[in-house]
Amino acid sequence: MTIPAPLSADAWMIHVFSAKAAREGGIVRRKLRDIEKYVGRNAFETELARRGYHAIENAGQMVIFLQSRTVTHYSLNDFFEKDRIGIFENSETLQATDAA
Repeated sequence: MTIPAPLSADAWMIHVFSAKAAREGGIVRRKLRDIEKYVGRNAFETELARRGYHAIENAGQMVIFLQSRTVTHYSLNDFFEKDRIGIFENSETLQATDAA
């Protein structure tokens, strides 16, 4: 069994940024452990900035948005604040319907 040669930092970056998702302006996800192992976090963040891309980090993963459009973050509270009245109105309507 042949053991594959480890990727160089340049080869790893080329692999990430030439993925089908990158060509189509999509998203990819990579483990932080791999980013640190192959290129280092600073070098990776520098390359993201150079390309105008955005990324978010959560639970040991980096989600990379492979386009330069603005990324908007929403928390669960944001959705409930916007829809709170509608949720309660629908809930009351359902209770009234069930009682009838």
